[in-house]
Amino acid sequence: TLGKAETERESAKEETRATKLALDEARGSYLKSMANLEVSLISAVRASFRPYNNVNFVLNSSE
Repeated sequence: TLGKAETERESAKEETRATKLALDEARGSYLKSMANLEVSLISAVRASFRPYNNVNFVLNSSE
């Protein structure tokens, strides 16, 4: 039974390693998604101001 306990302990260690690896991958994926979201939001906000900038440019250039 000592051998069985040792085997179970090794199995638990492997499971812990696999879980940590999966967690690290998920974290990396989440951070990448957040970075992409940030870029998308910045682009959307900039794009939302563009039409007004163009209108102002047209109005100012006609004076």
